[in-house]
Amino acid sequence: VIGVRTTGLWGSIWSRKGRTVTPPFGKGLHMGNAFVVGDRVVVTAVENWGKGRFYLLESSDLEHWSEPRLILENPKWEGYNTTMCRAGDKFVLAFELGKPAEKVGPNPFTMFFAESKDLKNWSHLSDFGQGIGSHVSVWECPDLMEMEYQGKKKWALIVNINPGGPNGGSVAQYFIGDFDGKEFHADNLPYPLWVDEGVDNYAGVTF
Repeated sequence: VIGVRTTGLWGSIWSRKGRTVTPPFGKGLHMGNAFVVGDRVVVTAVENWGKGRFYLLESSDLEHWSEPRLILENPKWEGYNTTMCRAGDKFVLAFELGKPAEKVGPNPFTMFFAESKDLKNWSHLSDFGQGIGSHVSVWECPDLMEMEYQGKKKWALIVNINPGGPNGGSVAQYFIGDFDGKEFHADNLPYPLWVDEGVDNYAGVTF
């Protein structure tokens, strides 16, 4: 499994060669990412664009999918893209919110985090983004991962902005730091840090 593609608010799984390997599923949802858990593929999604309801779907054969299961809901939220990873013995969901203003501050699409140990019961943890990095445009398509950096285990958070790159166009910026199970703490580095300085690097996420 390489990725999940959303077309007309349907999802489909596609392979490295670009071949669709599953029928459309999840009508009305915008898919965030695909994550393998044992013998299952799990996909997280938000209802349409700007809704305050996030869902999870899963499949063991890439053909038959579960009904969307509501995992997070807040009528005041304006939700967008999602990404999921493992952090110790739990799963962490990173997701974008554009509202409410008292939560996201002056910079819409701030990153928020939620956790679950069983993929069924989820709770909101924290947020990240105010007063750090570039905010010339909204933050989109997050990616959160643990990795080795200069010989140490670190966490990387990638967010994409369009337009707003150092040479114009779209761009991905990243933050290096630690995730303590609740909050992402960025290291003291000269942000913004760019994945590259081209004019068309946008929304690349890991699966």
